[in-house]
Amino acid sequence: MDPKNPWERAYKKQGSLWAGYSHKIPEIGIGSRVLETGCGNGKTAVQLGSKGMLCHGMDISLSALGIAKETCSRSDADFYAGDITKIPAKDGVYDAVISFHTISHLNKDERVLAASEIFRVLKEGGRFYFRDFGTGDMRFGKGTETEKNTFLKGNGIFTHFFEENELTGLFRNFELIDTENIKWKMKIRGRGYDREEIQAVLLKK
Repeated sequence: MDPKNPWERAYKKQGSLWAGYSHKIPEIGIGSRVLETGCGNGKTAVQLGSKGMLCHGMDISLSALGIAKETCSRSDADFYAGDITKIPAKDGVYDAVISFHTISHLNKDERVLAASEIFRVLKEGGRFYFRDFGTGDMRFGKGTETEKNTFLKGNGIFTHFFEENELTGLFRNFELIDTENIKWKMKIRGRGYDREEIQAVLLKK
């Protein structure tokens, strides 16, 4: 992996970037073969592996993968290095793919490539579980806007904030099974801040 990649720099400098456990883990059948893209420190993969799934976590940061392997040392999860725009896996090998807060860190062309790659590695009838931040989130507008609703921060990391109507276009090869716009308040030093996530379940027909 490229040591100049901003995610590699961030994990190497800060260690585990995301604390706690991921909420709302999808209900996927026992024995299912699952790929989590952008697995980071493994907080989602450890839960998937502990529920009887064969989970593969993929990330572009070798430092993140090192942390993930330690986090998941006692669960049924394996990890490999890879880029979501060119996933190093054969066609139709996964029953499910999970991308939580991963596709948002790509530009428009890369998001299209990622959607195509996820479709490719899924089996017929496989499901794709998507979750990313929406434009109503407190962090929207922070940084330099490089594309519509996409902002670059000083650490070199891009974040795209989704509008719900984007999903049908981006994932046009899938059948949209369910979508949900989740809003809540986060309190920081007594002050409430808006958070927003858009999540969806999509089917490879």
